[in-house]
Amino acid sequence: TDEYGTATETKAFQEKMTCQEICDKYHALHSKIYKWFGILFDEFGRTSTNRQTRVAQEIFNQVHSNGKIHEESMEQLYSEALGRFLADRLV
Repeated sequence: TDEYGTATETKAFQEKMTCQEICDKYHALHSKIYKWFGILFDEFGRTSTNRQTRVAQEIFNQVHSNGKIHEESMEQLYSEALGRFLADRLV
């Protein structure tokens, strides 16, 4: 479950919940559905776990140390009323 993604942020905003709350809700729901269908995972995890953070950082650091990261800037719309940048799917 991706607690840091745009889709999560958008859904949380729509349901007036935090990203963690929306992920708690849907992670539990999806777990039940997968079990009902007999779908198994080695690990059905979340992006907020220490293990996931460590693995993601290791991958990033390896890619970065190999010179494969290219930095760019972009413009993004900002909502003064909401106090945040707007995802493309909200515009």
